[in-house]
Amino acid sequence: MRLANVAFICLAYIAILLAALGPVDVVRSGRMYVGFWYIAFVCRTAIFHLGILSLVAVVLALGLRQFRLAFFALPLLLVTLMPSVLATLQPIPSMIPPSNLRVMTYNAYWHNANSKDTIAEISHYEPDVVIIQECSPVLQSDLPIRLRSQYPYTYIGDLRGSYSSAILSKFPILGKPEKYAGHLRKGLPAVRVTIDVRGQEVALYNVHLFRPIPSRLGKMRKQLSVLRDRVVSETIPVIVAGDFNYTGLSKLHESMLEIGLTDAHDAVGQGRGTTWPKTTSIDWLPGFRIDHVYTSKEISPTSTRIGYGAGSDHRPLIVEMGLARKNLTIEQ
Repeated sequence: MRLANVAFICLAYIAILLAALGPVDVVRSGRMYVGFWYIAFVCRTAIFHLGILSLVAVVLALGLRQFRLAFFALPLLLVTLMPSVLATLQPIPSMIPPSNLRVMTYNAYWHNANSKDTIAEISHYEPDVVIIQECSPVLQSDLPIRLRSQYPYTYIGDLRGSYSSAILSKFPILGKPEKYAGHLRKGLPAVRVTIDVRGQEVALYNVHLFRPIPSRLGKMRKQLSVLRDRVVSETIPVIVAGDFNYTGLSKLHESMLEIGLTDAHDAVGQGRGTTWPKTTSIDWLPGFRIDHVYTSKEISPTSTRIGYGAGSDHRPLIVEMGLARKNLTIEQ
């Protein structure tokens, strides 16, 4: 047991080193590069969970009277657990602009047959815009009918399975939705629409990236690359929301911030903001925040909350935000 504890702590340090040195470029190809990128991606995704195991290792070392080993492992706890502790203690900004837009992003699960509870949850939070990924056939049929009075402007995707989607809006959807970024069989999983929020046009992206498994890693990175290029070309305020299948510690997340976007939970959320997995069997385990809402500089997130996730393996993310008046920036 002593040897196993030493081996784990050494491996934990190696994982942290790989996470820190992992490459950033989401476009560059090459087997060696992508392989290293993927290992670093996995290490970053599991940092919090690695911290919990490291805490167990420290307690075990103390119990075995391995005091030097326990002291050696303490920096692991600072690196892996401290960010989550700070997020929990993060104060709410004192200067918060008024909220005039509430957005919900919700991976509703492609086998979701519980439309009644899903619709009840949407109605409970009363978002102005609902962005749905994995919109099951039952939801595709029920949402436009049962929420018509609340959301007169809707887009319901014509796909089936994991990459179907929907957008429900209290504000007019201008023009035709644009599908792009990430071919899958007969359809495209990402959608862009323009909505008119009290006279201000806003570009709204509904995103669902591929799962980060080795066979789809190239497609996932390509999706994000296309998305970044498209967002950079926008001339109106932008909201990018959905199931990104990566956490806030990922280099992919950093690449979205590098183009000038703000992650709502990073800015005004508290705690880890776990959105997945939401299942009965493992609900007690610490999960991941893989659902995100990003905003451009003209939009200021003011608060976030996590819903329950009726009928789904994800919890919805609800974000309040302040949208600057037309032709004015937040600074002005």
